[in-house]
Amino acid sequence: MYMAQNTGFNADDYIRRIGDAIHARGLDSAVIVFLESSMPLVWIAGSLGRSFAMPFLFVLGDEFEGSANRFIEVFEQRENVEKLILYIEELQNRDKKTDNKKKNVDG
Repeated sequence: MYMAQNTGFNADDYIRRIGDAIHARGLDSAVIVFLESSMPLVWIAGSLGRSFAMPFLFVLGDEFEGSANRFIEVFEQRENVEKLILYIEELQNRDKKTDNKKKNVDG
């Protein structure tokens, strides 16, 4: 967590950007199901990712390695996974309200 705290990195902005990307691709429901089912294992998955994937990421460059490390750092904390789920659900609800308003205007 040392790196993220000292570089002006904002985990909430990062979570929102990822949530927006997921929502833009229409993967909301699939990602929510996956995250809910894997929530008890987030710390273990972060440790495994750091141990097994990180040694090979240097091949892709320092920028990619830094991004992967930041991703693992943020999402190995359960509260950040919960924030992502809540944000994706908020985006879904916002779309449903917009669709309902359109139907009421058209109908």
